[in-house]
Amino acid sequence: MSGVDVVVTGFGCLGPWGFGHAPLAAALARGEALATPMDRSAGYHRRNSATLVGSADRFDLSAHLSPAAARRMSTLSRYAVATTRLALQEAGLAPDALPRE
Repeated sequence: MSGVDVVVTGFGCLGPWGFGHAPLAAALARGEALATPMDRSAGYHRRNSATLVGSADRFDLSAHLSPAAARRMSTLSRYAVATTRLALQEAGLAPDALPRE
């Protein structure tokens, strides 16, 4: 690292409410329940473990990932990269302007 402190003033989020902070804020303002009962039919869940899940469905991340890059990533990696890029965008930073070390 170069020893320069960085503060990111944006955030990216993705979940059952959608993609970005505006849909999250709207869902919270409505008091909308974001968790749903999880499918426990496979039988491998521990007794007395969580019964609700806040699942994220498939999202169109093409504004944040090229199709070639997306093909090489797991779903969780695609979500992590897209939400990080959204955070940088909201902070007014261009991802390509950041140093690569």
